[in-house]
Amino acid sequence: MVGRLLLVSLAAIFCICGVQSQENAQTRISAALQECYRDNLLFHRENRLPHTPEMLIELIRKVEDSPDWRQDMRQLAMSIVHRFRQDGIERAAGVDVSDTVLPFSPMGFQFTKHRILLSRLVPGNALTFPNETLTATERVSS
Repeated sequence: MVGRLLLVSLAAIFCICGVQSQENAQTRISAALQECYRDNLLFHRENRLPHTPEMLIELIRKVEDSPDWRQDMRQLAMSIVHRFRQDGIERAAGVDVSDTVLPFSPMGFQFTKHRILLSRLVPGNALTFPNETLTATERVSS
């Protein structure tokens, strides 16, 4: 009886307060990263910005200069990791990209370590990252 009451109470709290999990620690491509795999122009490496330290610094500077950003460097680093990092993404052989099917999933051996790191060791979430400050090309290149 007490166990059932506890279960009902927890369910009510979760429904009222809402439960937010790490999007990129789940066994599917996070919603924020799906744009990188659906759009052919963004998917091809030739269309992305160069992966250099200078470019990363410029993108971070652009986020920090946005008028809505009011967090410190630690919070920015955590939100970047939670927004743009998902290890072990592999393509399913013989499946094409469509509006309803995304032939990529985080099934590589690296994903297990990544999932533990994000869900248990790295605090924060991607909800605080100001996505609107970066263009689609900049988000995919990050």
